[in-house]
Amino acid sequence: MIPTMTLNRFVQQKEKAHPGATGELSELLSSIALGIKLISNLVQTAAFKGLHGYTGSVNVQGEHTQKLDEQSNEVLTEILGSLGHFGLLVSEETDNVIPTSAKKDQSKYVVAFDPLDGSSNLGVNVSVGT
Repeated sequence: MIPTMTLNRFVQQKEKAHPGATGELSELLSSIALGIKLISNLVQTAAFKGLHGYTGSVNVQGEHTQKLDEQSNEVLTEILGSLGHFGLLVSEETDNVIPTSAKKDQSKYVVAFDPLDGSSNLGVNVSVGT
């Protein structure tokens, strides 16, 4: 039986092919994947948790912020900010760069993301993404 190629399996194979790899990029990719899974669950269960609708605030792009935008942003900033490898996080939902617990001189990565792209389409069952 041929094993299914998962993201984790693929990343591990690529990491093994590079002897000098530190695992930090692999951890970043795995953490983003975890965040995406958690955000997917939030989107799927939003109606049950009262997460539909606007928050009453406007993001830096001038868009009305959805409750799911804020929740998704919290998920990614919490997961990525707690790892200690990433010096800065940049989110579409915030005015400023988000500092992390990493030491600036040891940070190799800056992560920029839109936590829930297409959130204005949530009410019409159109694809959204991270």
